[in-house]
Amino acid sequence: MNSKAVQFRYKELGSAIGACAVAVFVQPALGQQQQPAAQADEEIVVTGSFLERPADRPQPLTVLSAEDLNLGQRQSLAETMKDMPQVQAPSAILNYNENFTSPTMTVNLRGLGPRATLVLMNGRRQTVDGNTGLDGVVAVDINNLAPSIMIERVEVLTDGASALYGSDAVAGVVNLITRNNFEGIEMKAEMASVAEIGSSDFTVGALLGSQGPDTSVVAGFEWSRMERMNSEDRFSDERLQLGLVTSFANPGTFFPVGGGAPMADPLCGDQSLAPGIKSGFFTTGPLCRMQLSLGRALVPDAEQLNGLAVATHDFSNDIQAQVEVGYAKARYQLDFGYGLPILPPAPFVPATNPGLVEENRRTGFPIRDYTIFTRIRSPAGDPATNVLQEQETFRVAGSLSGAFGDSGWDWLATATYSSNDSYALGGDTIRQRFNDALKGFGGPGCDAATGDPGQGACLWYNPFANRFDAQPGDAHYNDPILPNWLFARSAQTGAAELETLDFLVRGEIGEMAGGPTGLAIGVQNREQEFFRDFDPITEDGGFAFSTTPRQDFGGIVETDALFAELVMFPTEAVEIQLAARYEDYGTVDSTDPKVGFLWTPTERLFFRATTGTSFRQPGEVQTFGSISQGSTTTPIGGETINARGLLVGDPNLFPEESDNWTIGMTWDVTDNFTIDLNYWRIEFSNLIVPEDGQVVLLNDIADDGLVNDPRIVLLPGSPNQVCDTSLPGSNNTWDPNAPGPNPLPAGCMDGLDIEFMRLSYINQDFQNTAGLDFSFNYRFTTAASDWGIGLTGTLTDEYDLISEGIIFDGVGSHNGTNFAYPNAELRGNLRLDWRRGDHYARVTYRHVSKVREDTPSRTRTEEKAFNTIDLLYDYTLPSGRSNVTVAVLNAGDEDPPIRHRDLRTTSSFLHDLRGRMYRVGINWGF
Repeated sequence: MNSKAVQFRYKELGSAIGACAVAVFVQPALGQQQQPAAQADEEIVVTGSFLERPADRPQPLTVLSAEDLNLGQRQSLAETMKDMPQVQAPSAILNYNENFTSPTMTVNLRGLGPRATLVLMNGRRQTVDGNTGLDGVVAVDINNLAPSIMIERVEVLTDGASALYGSDAVAGVVNLITRNNFEGIEMKAEMASVAEIGSSDFTVGALLGSQGPDTSVVAGFEWSRMERMNSEDRFSDERLQLGLVTSFANPGTFFPVGGGAPMADPLCGDQSLAPGIKSGFFTTGPLCRMQLSLGRALVPDAEQLNGLAVATHDFSNDIQAQVEVGYAKARYQLDFGYGLPILPPAPFVPATNPGLVEENRRTGFPIRDYTIFTRIRSPAGDPATNVLQEQETFRVAGSLSGAFGDSGWDWLATATYSSNDSYALGGDTIRQRFNDALKGFGGPGCDAATGDPGQGACLWYNPFANRFDAQPGDAHYNDPILPNWLFARSAQTGAAELETLDFLVRGEIGEMAGGPTGLAIGVQNREQEFFRDFDPITEDGGFAFSTTPRQDFGGIVETDALFAELVMFPTEAVEIQLAARYEDYGTVDSTDPKVGFLWTPTERLFFRATTGTSFRQPGEVQTFGSISQGSTTTPIGGETINARGLLVGDPNLFPEESDNWTIGMTWDVTDNFTIDLNYWRIEFSNLIVPEDGQVVLLNDIADDGLVNDPRIVLLPGSPNQVCDTSLPGSNNTWDPNAPGPNPLPAGCMDGLDIEFMRLSYINQDFQNTAGLDFSFNYRFTTAASDWGIGLTGTLTDEYDLISEGIIFDGVGSHNGTNFAYPNAELRGNLRLDWRRGDHYARVTYRHVSKVREDTPSRTRTEEKAFNTIDLLYDYTLPSGRSNVTVAVLNAGDEDPPIRHRDLRTTSSFLHDLRGRMYRVGINWGF
């Protein structure tokens, strides 16, 4: 290695924060074309180090180039990254997720959660979104950072990196690098259509750049649109009937006041109510149940605008300034199926309600006082509730870099500001108004204190299905004014802001046998703010579904850091990296070291190893937040639990810590054949996770068969004896699957007896994961064509975790009984590509191994591998700067495996549920 190849010249940190030269290989991305090798003595800075290296050195990096992003023909950057094997369990990685609690698109490396992956743009941190998911985790939206047309490459470091970057870099780092040196005009248009459904996606974008002697400006924008897809559009009725079932139906089930067997609405499931309603409702015994998978949005209506401008100016040969300004806005809207249920405590229906009187006249249904669990809206009545979510993101960053004279040392000062404002508009029934209307005191002009039931401005609300056949003038007819009066919009707003200040210096401190020793030292200050506001009804717990009082919350977390990196070359074949970072965020601090080693015994063979620690500080919501969370949907006594829960932050949480190490090799067998192997292990401890309502429940039942955990609140007077034989540790006196009449014995509880669950965040004991990343790439030329064969994948051989004192083996499991993500044992892509002149074609076979069902109630889950084939053809137009791409994704129209008792009968965390898609894209360059 010559001395020129190891000179450490400082370049602007904003263009990237560097390569971990000690670590592992540059792994070709899934399906990407192999890039030409850089010159041996060219030096660059890539993610993983603050010091430059020769570009041809193996690094722990997967690189997605702009060409890869274009040829991938995906709707978004997040969707492209879902194809990476290391992204074991994406969180909302497409424009849909399991419960639509947040539109944020995140990256989840190794299945450790989105907050275990640090997301950067041009080496700089970005603010988290103002949205809050079910688990209270907030993260950076990778789709909000830059238009995809402006991305030069995406670098994914799959190794712990807190020693360099601080909190959150546990599983790795994703760094977006923009095309700051672009000159000219480039435009693109893309369209996609889902086969046999007709829903379409559209994307248009433009990029403009000018490079002057001292000043350059590059600006780009992108607009995309995704059309809604509902469950009936994609799956058969037979499949959807395997989805989650609820007794909170509409029509509903009535419970006699004072005791007695429940009775289903006599018209439950009656085909005469409306065409097709029978597929949405059915009666089992005395209960009226409903399929929640029907009318459920699989993909929301989504619209996104993203813009970014970067200006660079050289004041002299040594001083350079750069400014970035970005803006993004996203809007999501979706259907919520059959509306929201009226959760316990049950509303009271008096015997005088006209609907009950009418049902007695028609069928002899007993007239007495009842309570009812139901939904106010259904396909047979008013349309389902729409949920609207919007967010705006603003970013500005400035940097100034220069040299300390002729000393060989350089400096960089950087300041950033980024903010995200989110807005979520839903809808729910006002509980008190619903109770009043059942008693005849409904309507905007009624005074329940002075009025008479059903007289004058006071109106009855009829909860029976006979209301669908009623005509104006009938006593059991519901005035159209009632639904709007009973229903109100719920609004939640969130705001997040991040400010950072960085200063870094680097240079050389002597020379060893292999070359100069490089040193980088830096400091950072960052301040993250997060606030969440709720509407007054939500704050009072006045909605029928959101019964938990919610309070506004907010806070600020300030962090100071000091870090250093040292790279030495004892010989020309050996490279050693030492790095360490100290971070202090108030009551707790963390010091994280990292050591890396790279040995190059021959020009074609590389061995590398790294070891170090990483950490993740408690998040904003985990520390001072308060969110409503679904507790569990486990059936007890034949009834699904629908109780809500309150998840409250804990300021006494400890930071999460990890021990990381990797060992691997890169072997260039020939000029055309390369093998990359990398074994990795992460031992993650003190994990911060929300208490899992299902785990709390099952552990309590397994303890003694009684629900006596103080976190589980039963309705007054409810029995606490669990007799269901399908649940471990229960009293084992009642079999829910027994044939014939099968009443639940007296004194045995069912799911409707649970009212509420009080949950918080806790530091779990550990989560260990390990596995092997592999990549085989072979290129050859024959028949006047260039060919390539590539196999890239990840084999996870350990994913162990402890939850509520129970150790789980999570490899190849849905992990429904613990806090972990679904985790496939093997994910990989086999790629064949062909190029001849201006023509390029690719066939990609994608494999996700089968995932077993670990939740006892989901026995009919389909455990099968998910194998799909993508086809792509690209033609470069004669200008050389324009191309047309046509692709068929999931060409075989493979259905994702069935997930029994899931809201959508599938797990979008692992599988793309949209089926065969046709895509076409055009890029023009001028």
